[in-house]
This record gives sequence, structure tokens and C-alpha cells, in this order.
Amino acid sequence: MPSHKPRSPTPSLERAGQNKHRKAQPVAWSKEGHAMTCKIAQDLLEPEENHAVQMLLPDYAKGDLSSLCVWSDQVRHWYKCRWTSPLHFIDSPDQACNFKYQRDCHDAKGVKDMCVAGAIRNFTEQLSHYHHGSSDRRYNMTEALLFLAHFMGDIHQPMHVGFTSDEGGNTVELRWFRHKYAAESLDMACKWDIKVLSQGRLFRGGVRLAMILNRVFAGDSLEMEETLVAT
Repeated sequence: MPSHKPRSPTPSLERAGQNKHRKAQPVAWSKEGHAMTCKIAQDLLEPEENHAVQMLLPDYAKGDLSSLCVWSDQVRHWYKCRWTSPLHFIDSPDQACNFKYQRDCHDAKGVKDMCVAGAIRNFTEQLSHYHHGSSDRRYNMTEALLFLAHFMGDIHQPMHVGFTSDEGGNTVELRWFRHKYAAESLDMACKWDIKVLSQGRLFRGGVRLAMILNRVFAGDSLEMEETLVAT
């Protein structure tokens, strides 16, 4: 099995690791929901595929994918990673109760494939080069893994896949003592979090992530349509 384990973490990963104990602003499921999705997925990996995942993680993760499942949220506001912000959600036209990839997967400027479904496609395709070994340096496999793991959680969150006018709930201000956050309204967040858990959305996200990783690291072909999961 080829080894893609980096000799040292990429600068953005290293910096995120140094800051992982700092208090972060709440975003949707926050770190717990994403960690649960990744924990479920890693527990469902076959031994060899789990080994591949562990080899891609930096040393400080100690082989635990869930410990870095919020990395994508940590770096999205950094200058060099601002381009990833539109990849965390999908906006469909108001009152259009369906998702059509060609119609809906774009950023605010109309650039195609810039949505969470496009991100899942892109980083799944990048990970498919894993078995090319060190001769293929086009992609950062560690970052592709972490982006894919995070976005699989995002696409199962109701406020990340909604109408354009909803704006992901980010225009609703939530105040906590002296802190002010732009986040989902407290009412929506609480109700959806309970409903999400009861409907098994976290579990489905973990299962689908495990399916993709098992097939990609086993070298099996994966149709891109199979990566577009229902929300």
C-alpha cells in the first residue's frame, strides 16, 4: 500500500492543530456533530482503508479522523482559504423544493461546481489518486480527506442546504452574555439539532462517508453521482 503520510503537516494543518483548543464560534452542529459523523465513518472502515486514513492524518491527530473534522471551518476565514467558503452549503431558488446540480451548484458570482455537492465530487476525485503513490503530486491527499469528511457532514445539515433567501440562518443574531454571533437562530438550531439526531442524519452522513472512503482507498471506481447524497 502506498504511503502518502506527509513528513510534516501542511502549514494550514499545523496552524489548525496549534489552535484546536481555542474557543470557536458555533456553526450549525459545531465540532461535536462533525466529530460524530467522522467517528461513525471511521468505525465502519475496513482495516486497510482505515490504515490509509490514519497514514494521511498528521501525527498529532493520533490516527483519529474525528479530531480534525472541523479543520475546514477553522481555515475557511484564512486569506488563502477564503475560496472554500461557498463549498460549505447549497442554495436552491426560493420555494424550489428540490436540488438540481446544474442549476444550484455555483457560488454568488455564478462559478459552477462551487457548492458542497461540488466539493464532495472534487475531493472524492482527488482521493481517487491515492494509489498513484508519490509520483502524483497534483493533490494534497491529507487536505482532500479532511475537506471531504467535513463536507459530508455539512451536506446533511438542514441549514446548509436551503433556500437562497434563508442565507443559512446567518442573518439572525444570537447574543450570549457579551458575545454576539451570526448563526442560526437559537430556536431553529435547537429544534433542528434534535430532529437531525432523531432522523439519523448524523448516522447517514457517517455511513456515506465510510462508503466513499472504503471504495476510494480500495481502488474501486466510484461514479460521481454516487457521491451526491440526499439531504
